[in-house]
Amino acid sequence: MADLQTKNTQGAGKVLIAVLAVAGVLVIVALLAYFLKPVAAPSPDTDVEVKEANSLILSDLRDLGLTDVLVDVTDEQVLIRFNEPQGFANRSAVMAMAASDAPWTQYIMLQVFSNYQPKEQLIVNTSLALEYGNGQISEGDFSEAWAVSPLQ
Repeated sequence: MADLQTKNTQGAGKVLIAVLAVAGVLVIVALLAYFLKPVAAPSPDTDVEVKEANSLILSDLRDLGLTDVLVDVTDEQVLIRFNEPQGFANRSAVMAMAASDAPWTQYIMLQVFSNYQPKEQLIVNTSLALEYGNGQISEGDFSEAWAVSPLQ
């Protein structure tokens, strides 16, 4: 009789271990499913051209020496917000480059910060920036076309 109880206890122990093993596997699968959710594909209405322009402009700005930059290209505008390095005086080049990278936009807007403090906002028509970039108008004429206001 003692032998029978030992066999039952051993059998019950094996069943308990099997149930715990299955429960453990289920917990692991559930955790993996929770944490490894599939990445959603971009929606079909996402404008790939705009996203490429953001990356292109950001890369071009780095080539000009601007590293602390935010770029946002939409169908209407190019917004470039940057902390101006000491002695940087190439705003015309920034606007011309942005216009050539996103020529479908209506205007280019620069929001300039100095030592991370708001300084000024400059807005120019994209077509004028393209003309300047192509050498069709002088830098003086181009800079006179800018709408400049304090940035707050």
